[in-house]
Amino acid sequence: AIIGCIVNGPGEAREADVGLTGASPKNLIYSDGSPDHKITNENLLDDLERMIRSKVAAKLELEREAQEKSV
Repeated sequence: AIIGCIVNGPGEAREADVGLTGASPKNLIYSDGSPDHKITNENLLDDLERMIRSKVAAKLELEREAQEKSV
């Protein structure tokens, strides 16, 4: 969830694997529904991409492990 609104964003970000609420000059990143850290606009895209790629890799690994156990 990427929400630009500081009012509604936190509630919606709590429902996401990776959430972002925008507020200048810092944005708040949520991880698994909990506030994780603040990030400046300059580092926003790189940090957000890193977090998303990490979450996807972890989910793919869990799926692979579950598939191996079912065989």
